Amino acid sequence: EKKLAGVIAPNFAIGAVLRLWLAMVVVFVIGWLLVEAAPGSTQERAARAAGAMPPEDAPAGVRQGAVAAVAAELGLDRPLGARILAAATAAARLDLGRSWRDGASVRARIGAAAGATLGLGRGALLAARVGGAWIAAASAAAPRSRRDRVLAWVTALAIATPPVWLAVLLLRLDDGAALAVLALAVAPMAIIGRVGRIALLEVCDAPLATAVRARGGHPSTVMRHAAALALPRLAPLLPATVGYLAGAALVMERAFGIHGLGTLLLDAAARGDAPVVAGVSAAVAAAVSVAASAAELVARTADPRLGEARA
Repeated sequence: EKKLAGVIAPNFAIGAVLRLWLAMVVVFVIGWLLVEAAPGSTQERAARAAGAMPPEDAPAGVRQGAVAAVAAELGLDRPLGARILAAATAAARLDLGRSWRDGASVRARIGAAAGATLGLGRGALLAARVGGAWIAAASAAAPRSRRDRVLAWVTALAIATPPVWLAVLLLRLDDGAALAVLALAVAPMAIIGRVGRIALLEVCDAPLATAVRARGGHPSTVMRHAAALALPRLAPLLPATVGYLAGAALVMERAFGIHGLGTLLLDAAARGDAPVVAGVSAAVAAAVSVAASAAELVARTADPRLGEARA
């Protein structure tokens, strides 16, 4: 078993790194393609993003010359296929390029903005886990009771409520980051609570739980062991939750005036700054990939048979 674990761990780590790298490269290229496919000229968008586009009433020759100069500087005078290949090659080296706006490193821009988004995400993920665990335990402890029905209605409402509505409602109270975290956490908390309830009830009906109760085990003891056994069933929710938080952060950062990756992405999209748009998209894809690998690791740790099956 130790030898098997020693073989699985390196394979898992190598696979996780390859998935992370592939996700970043593919999403970066897709982001670049979407910008290229947008209506209008990519070269003109680059000139506008760089602030080098003459006014509308300028002579056509002046405008064309400015666009050509920016295109030559940024390598946009090459054919589309060559530009995409260059972007993919650079992304494979983890080089996300430079902003069309001011020539700043895209990685530096992402690093400067990531702190605020990571803070929001960590807080929301923690709140969702803690709140979801409480909802699951409270519902599973008394299935089909009044409490269970009330929590079912509350969680259904939380899942159905758009994040922007929560942002508008909470902004009437305050514009602090704590309320932004709460707004982000509401839907994942409800989903974790409902899925956790189902997992706990299934485990509590298993023969092991029945045997513990038959031996006079306290309900809290049964629930504690059931929670450990239900963990592998909840692990797949982690990457989905991270993906949701990344998307909802766009709304929350804009609504609460937080300068994070969401604000950076929206501003870059408005300017047509393709390297920043593609770079932020790749960073989000990397975060989801890391969450997926973490979820698999949690599931394997809780149930080693999953690792043996993969081997």
